[in-house]
Amino acid sequence: MTVQSTIQGVVARAMSAIGWQPDGIQSQGDGLRIGRYGELYALSLVPDMGMLADEGSLFTVNNAQTGVITSATVTAFSATNPFMIIYNKDVQPNGKRIALDYAAFVVTVLGGAGQTSVQCAVSIDTGNRYTSGGTEITGNIVNPNFDAGNTSIARVWAGNITATAATSNVRNVVGNRYLKGAVEVVADTYMLKFGGVDAPLLAGAAGTAYTMVQNVPKVIVGPGESALIYLWFPTITTTGVTMLPEATWVER
Repeated sequence: MTVQSTIQGVVARAMSAIGWQPDGIQSQGDGLRIGRYGELYALSLVPDMGMLADEGSLFTVNNAQTGVITSATVTAFSATNPFMIIYNKDVQPNGKRIALDYAAFVVTVLGGAGQTSVQCAVSIDTGNRYTSGGTEITGNIVNPNFDAGNTSIARVWAGNITATAATSNVRNVVGNRYLKGAVEVVADTYMLKFGGVDAPLLAGAAGTAYTMVQNVPKVIVGPGESALIYLWFPTITTTGVTMLPEATWVER
């Protein structure tokens, strides 16, 4: 290869059969596979998001030191009562996707007495499913790279949310997970790691603060789509559970 040589490839964002083919072309392509921003596809040896943060595509949101409360009657899965909605307000064509990294919830105030477990589910759907209720924390979204821009394509709500009915396109990515098999305790931390590959983490004992990290499938939220995270407590009564919400994702 001489100095005048160039590396050529074809953008192939979508996965095909063994081998690959460029986006929008039916025949097999030749040469290197590259991304939509001209980057070469490679198998990373380090499972870290440092490069994504460095390029400015990593975002995070939380509600600082203020908790938000669940419904006082959320005793089972309800498609119209999620605890968190992450909506991608970008538009097609060529809009960015949101790839969720994790969502975490820290208990700050206990709910009504007698809960027997903490359970969750995750769905994705078309359109903005948010209707009312909860707390919008979009204004708290930040890019952890101070040298990068701080404008996100996401809108985020958390708390006792009323959502629209699921559409016919809804996909239940996580059907039902137990985050805890007992009543919640102040300082409990429940985390969903989207696409996690490390061993799940369980730390704590009955009656003490408890940390649970569950690996769940990677979730991608395309332009004009919503991710909905559900939390419920089968025997909750009178008062919801107050929690600090946090989530991190990549926009590309």
